[in-house]
Formats: sequence, structure tokens, C-alpha cells
Amino acid sequence: MKFNQIVAYFFILTFITHKNCAIQKKTAKATIFKITNFYCNYTDQFLEKFLYKNSTCYFKIWNRRVPTINLYLGFTQPLNKVFIEVKLNYKRSDNDDFKKVLQTPKFELCYTISSSTDNNLIKKVMEIVKKSFPEFHGCPYTSWTAKNATVADHPFWNFLTSGFYHAIIELNILGKDTKDVTFHVDTVINSVNDRLKGN
Repeated sequence: MKFNQIVAYFFILTFITHKNCAIQKKTAKATIFKITNFYCNYTDQFLEKFLYKNSTCYFKIWNRRVPTINLYLGFTQPLNKVFIEVKLNYKRSDNDDFKKVLQTPKFELCYTISSSTDNNLIKKVMEIVKKSFPEFHGCPYTSWTAKNATVADHPFWNFLTSGFYHAIIELNILGKDTKDVTFHVDTVINSVNDRLKGN
């Protein structure tokens, strides 16, 4: 092999190696996040006292490919104080049982959305909510609406390993421990970082 051929071969090999490394660096933090279900539960007392009968809450595949959240909760009187708690359950496969892996402290939504908080987990939750639902605002609330909404991309998802997740968002409105409204969100996360590690 001539010298110029050796040099050319070296540069080609270097280019391919560099390109593959760049692809791995770019995808190492990528996470595929997909909603698989969304539904709500209400207590009878809250339904009778606060909620209009035409309220809806359902999961929908929009445009035949995009999983979305659809929600309309119309309140018969403004909500000025809402306590919220978020729990995240995880299982590696369908054959496993869900186990709780994350839980926020209970916090008052109306205050937190208009003020700062020192809790980093609550900060991340509020960042995701605001990014996913741009129309979300501070109290008082006369309704909550989301049409064909998707959960926004956020660096937080990159820290989660591949598997099945069930998020439970409990809202206490009639009292601090009443659990008047509960949102349930099922998701599947496929972390590219896990695949690169061979997990």
C-alpha cells in the first residue's frame, strides 16, 4: 500500500470513528417518552359541590399517531386553594408490580405557581406542567382545560431508566387530605442511554 493510500485510509477511519462517537454522545441522553393512558377520578362530594356535569377527562390518539391528554373540568365556584401531591410508580416490565420511586411533598398549588420554592423536585414538576400546558395560570381557577396536549420534553426524563411508569397526581380542594381529584398518567420510557449500556 502506497503512503498516500495509507494517509487516505487513516483519515477515512478517523472520520467514521469520530462520527460514530458524535452520534453516541448526541443520543446518550435521549429518551423516548410516550403516554399510554390518562384518566381522572373524583370524589362524589367534589363532583356534587364543585364540578359541572359536562366535565370530561380522557386519553386520545390525535392524528392517528400522537398520544394526547384531553381535559375539561368546569368549576361551579372559583378554586383559591389547591393542595397537590405527585407520586411516581415504576416497573421494569409487564410482569413486574409497580413500586413507588418518587413522591413530592404536599404543596399548595396557588402559592407555588406564583412564588418560588426551595424544593428542587417541586420546581421540576412545575416546569413540566407550565411547559406542557402553556395556558396554565395562577389562582383562582374557574376551569382546567387541555385539548390534545402532550407532556413536554424536559431534562428530568433523561434521569429515568427504561420501563413503565404510573404517575398519580392527587388534588385536595375541600380539605388538606380529601383527595378530591386524582389524575392518572401511564407512560412508557425507552432510554437510549440504557441501550448503550446494554441494559
